[in-house]
Amino acid sequence: MQNIQKTALSLSFLATAMLINAASVYGQSASDRSIGVTRNKALERLGPHTRVRVVSGNKVIEGMFAEYTDEKVVVSTDSGNQVPIPFNAIDGMWKRSNSAGTGAVIGAGVGGFALGTFGVLLVNGLCESAKGCSSDAFGAAIWGGAIGAAGGGVLGAGIGFLVKRWERIDPSP
Repeated sequence: MQNIQKTALSLSFLATAMLINAASVYGQSASDRSIGVTRNKALERLGPHTRVRVVSGNKVIEGMFAEYTDEKVVVSTDSGNQVPIPFNAIDGMWKRSNSAGTGAVIGAGVGGFALGTFGVLLVNGLCESAKGCSSDAFGAAIWGGAIGAAGGGVLGAGIGFLVKRWERIDPSP
């Protein structure tokens, strides 16, 4: 009985550690990874009315992405002005995005570990069998972990969707 409980708890810790590690890799900003794309490729990934931030010299221009040509990108500022920025003047460019994926991974890890552990504790606390409830504790860890991971993943994705961050799309430093 004790060995199966320890194994179930060890598996819960291992799964949580793996999910947290995956979240840290997934959560890296684009500036932390090498990007081998041209500016045109980066700009093709932007949808209309995507919020962008462009650094050009000492100026920071923030607004909605309007369009780009071979020579420049056009940003529509909050005041309604169309600001053309030549590519050779751009020091960095970011787009506004959310953290739904990272939130889902973290929520799944925390929820799976919490509900799996709670299931094991509940089965052991309510066990009335003379032989013990080690097989029930293992099942509670698996089912509790799966249900907790699913619920935590959905909740984490929802919270992550609300958390906005800047994602670098122009690889020049």
